[in-house]
Amino acid sequence: MEGKSNPLLNLLVGLGVLLLVANIIFSKEWKALKSFSTTKGAGSSPRYIDSYVKLTPQGEKIKAKHFDWPNEICNIVAQKHIRIGMTPEQVKAAWGIPYKIEVTTTDSGREESWTMRELGADYLYFESGKLKLIKQNE
Repeated sequence: MEGKSNPLLNLLVGLGVLLLVANIIFSKEWKALKSFSTTKGAGSSPRYIDSYVKLTPQGEKIKAKHFDWPNEICNIVAQKHIRIGMTPEQVKAAWGIPYKIEVTTTDSGREESWTMRELGADYLYFESGKLKLIKQNE
């Protein structure tokens, strides 16, 4: 029998390999690798799709109110932190209502300057609805 190939065994092995490959292709890990993102935004480093960012208990409370926000942003807002690329709504959820808002409209779009405290210690600058600059004085 040595040197002879069993066709049934070859078929079963081939089907097993095919099923293993199909499982890998359609698994979450494969989708995560294919969805690897290098775009910049609220979380400016490359990262896997958002479903792999585990929500903290506090982040879950934010997500319940803002289901369309990425998990990463919900966790950041829950910690009362902000990050470049956040929307004004996300910043308000993290830091509260600004003391003063100045709006400028130009041919390139709308810009906002926020003063977060009465004494003007923290300034935030938004362009086209995204946080572009955080200036903190100590």
